Amino acid sequence: MKKILAAALLLVTLGAQAQPIYWEPGLPARHQAVTIYTTGFQPGDMLHWAVTVNGEAWKRPISAYHPQGSSLYGAAIRTPIEPLPDQPTVGHVTLGPFNNPQQRINAIVFAISRPDGSWDNNQGEDYSIPVTAGRIRISPEQPTANEIITVTVFDSAPDTYLRWGVNAERNQWEPVHPVYHPESTQWADDAVGADTLLPPPNAEGHAVLQIGPFNRGEQLVRSLHMAVHWKGVWDTDSGRNYNFPLDWESPPATLELVHPATGTSAHDAVSIEVRNPMDAAVELWLNGELLTTLTEAPYTYELSLEDQEMGPHRLTVRSETESTVLLDSTVFWRVPEMESLPMPAGTEYGATLHEDNRVTFALYAPGKQFIELVLYSDTETTQHPMHTASDGSWWLTLELEPGRYRYQYLIESDLLLADPYSRQVDWTNPAGQKGWLPRDTFSVIEVGAEPYVWESTFTRPDLDELVIYELYIEDFAPREGFEGIIRRLDYIADLGVNAIEPLPWHPWTGMESWGYNPAYHFAVEQLYGTPHQLKRLIDESHKRGMAVIIDMVLNHAEWSSSLYQLYGNDYDASPYFRAHTGHNWGFPKIDQQSPAVKRWTADVIRFWIREYRIDGFRYDATRWTGWQGYNDWGASWYAYVARQEDPTNYQIAEHLPIEPPLITDTEMDTGWHAEYRWRIREMITRAHLNVDGFKEAMNARRVGFTHPRQRLPYTESHDEERVVRELREAGFVEDEVFRRAAMAIALTLTTPGVPMIFAGQEFGEDTAKRVGWNPLNWSLLNQEPNRRLHSQTRDLIKLRTQHPALRGDNLRFVVTDAA
Repeated sequence: MKKILAAALLLVTLGAQAQPIYWEPGLPARHQAVTIYTTGFQPGDMLHWAVTVNGEAWKRPISAYHPQGSSLYGAAIRTPIEPLPDQPTVGHVTLGPFNNPQQRINAIVFAISRPDGSWDNNQGEDYSIPVTAGRIRISPEQPTANEIITVTVFDSAPDTYLRWGVNAERNQWEPVHPVYHPESTQWADDAVGADTLLPPPNAEGHAVLQIGPFNRGEQLVRSLHMAVHWKGVWDTDSGRNYNFPLDWESPPATLELVHPATGTSAHDAVSIEVRNPMDAAVELWLNGELLTTLTEAPYTYELSLEDQEMGPHRLTVRSETESTVLLDSTVFWRVPEMESLPMPAGTEYGATLHEDNRVTFALYAPGKQFIELVLYSDTETTQHPMHTASDGSWWLTLELEPGRYRYQYLIESDLLLADPYSRQVDWTNPAGQKGWLPRDTFSVIEVGAEPYVWESTFTRPDLDELVIYELYIEDFAPREGFEGIIRRLDYIADLGVNAIEPLPWHPWTGMESWGYNPAYHFAVEQLYGTPHQLKRLIDESHKRGMAVIIDMVLNHAEWSSSLYQLYGNDYDASPYFRAHTGHNWGFPKIDQQSPAVKRWTADVIRFWIREYRIDGFRYDATRWTGWQGYNDWGASWYAYVARQEDPTNYQIAEHLPIEPPLITDTEMDTGWHAEYRWRIREMITRAHLNVDGFKEAMNARRVGFTHPRQRLPYTESHDEERVVRELREAGFVEDEVFRRAAMAIALTLTTPGVPMIFAGQEFGEDTAKRVGWNPLNWSLLNQEPNRRLHSQTRDLIKLRTQHPALRGDNLRFVVTDAA
């Protein structure tokens, strides 16, 4: 372990050339300086760095930490990288030590900028160097299970407690078995950690405690995890545990549990075989209890599982001589009797309702030992073992009476989850309130229900003719959901727009959200209404000549979502998510390159086209989903799937800053042009015309597009403050505020491209940006100058949709004098 920590070597790919980045020491303490090295050094390389104090957000380090030659860069510092004197192709920079009491840090975060404008940023996740406070140390530094361990807590105080656990996996401690508890130990209030009262500080102010050896059969210990606290004050190493692995490589002989192997599953019995190089008895421990002792070879035993619960069981073997103790351990599973059968051809994941009232339930969950379907009706709850297929799928077909049912999957007798493919969810806690816990989520099916009957026939406008109206349902029709939007569709249609784009309507946790924390991508938020009501909204929009564009979030999912909860943070096992240390709005990161994710995203996209007749997709945060090739993975894959399913479906990327090849080289149609919004609003707010900037904003070809429709210009969206509010804060008088607000709309609606306005912009809504419920002030339509702005917007939209010159590809600047 010390060798691993001596130099943390990370490899990233920059183009086709590998660029190693490493630092020494690998795990620095606050009193130590750390040197960062980069091979492939180029003159002009800069370290772009900051620190973290609490959480993942970058914080600017205080000036005492700035190396000579550093400069400020937003929340970061830029420090020149210098070549090593004897290795000119290796660059280095030294930071720290970081022991100034004015700023206690827990990590250094950095990226490297190259002189050609490229970045080495660890594939978007940034590099992170943990910096430890070093408050707790152990001796020996790499203890074996047979050694007593001395724990020293520096700068201790009277009545200090050591909070500790063992065998952390995926950030979760395993409780310390009581046989290892020193005197004055009690269970912590979380029932996981142990609290041991430390001896009073010695003359140097240090508290010293001895623990171990950890060689009992009740629990095999592979690692120790600690923090200290006293009188409500904690030292958790800036939010981390102090972690110490035990050395299992040093014993001269190895006790080997040959069978069962880890992950073995059985129903009735399991055979145990142990290889013991010592001439000594072998103890068998099952779930912390002594099962039997085998006194001589062959060390074999047949274990009946009749009295054991379904689920995982820990088997530990132990052998002791006068000089040493050897241990080994494994986890096997008792599983119910179940059939291994391939899924019927054509089976889709989720719940498929057949015409004869049969329902097929299917879930993709490779690596799970057993899964059961729990079905809830008005009269009873039933539990059904599911069939397992060799590809990791689980499925079951049942014949049900007509009616409404709720269901969940019971994963390995431990975890109740709704179906990740739920078409409808009931997320209600036992108190009848909207829930947030995974166990409170139920999938809903209605057997024998009449399907929705579509009434409209609709021909989508060409992309060149599109004018999009973005809206947040709760602002537009507070507490009225889909029905409230339907009641206001005539207002939207009267404006002249021909497409609406509501913010995401997928289920989320809690009562208020913009919807960018989706939990179930096939379902609709119950606060907004039912699937039937959403279909009616789409149907009624089509009757009025308006397309409906879905705001689709495929970069991440809510923590409570079944898709994540299936594996939690066991990212090695999950086919859907990957470990991610960079910025991701605090949500689990979906693994875009995984074949399972490609299939899942394709299923999501096809479902909304087939089931809801969605006209287009606005893909959120595609810079963070990433993309590759024409249709390899990520955003390019989404657009390809949609285009194969529906050739006229609109494909829109929110890619900030915009990346023209995503549009020009894939099936993506157009992308949000944030640079347009930024330049135009800056000119209008600063009352200054930047001629070159204006030309670049107006002419899509100048930023790398081949046609204006490949970018989507806008001056207001859900992501920024209202134009009118910003102009008022800039100090303009009221008449000037509205003349400039009208200019922002006029430029948006006459700029070559696919224009978009945000609900309320058409009449000068001025409320402060708020993530959540922020209703539009409809009364503004009854007063001037708001009513005049609304009329101007309406006329401009009519001009835009009816005048062919505004949909063309030709743009010529007649006057270029900024004066």
